[in-house]
Amino acid sequence: MVTSRVIAYATAAVGALVAGGLGTVFGVRAALWVLALSALAAVAVQVFSPIARSRDLSTAYAPPAKASPSAVRR
Repeated sequence: MVTSRVIAYATAAVGALVAGGLGTVFGVRAALWVLALSALAAVAVQVFSPIARSRDLSTAYAPPAKASPSAVRR
């Protein structure tokens, strides 16, 4: 829980620095367009990922079952 908060706050700080740099170099309007498009890209990645279509994560991404000793005979 604490680790995810640290990561969230760190990325927010980095995002603020990037947004400020983009706004300084290219202007505020261009920076807002870049940030809006990156937010849409993040949503698109989540929507079109296989996890979004999965109904039950325990069966969809379960490790393969081990073979029984009787099934391994040659």
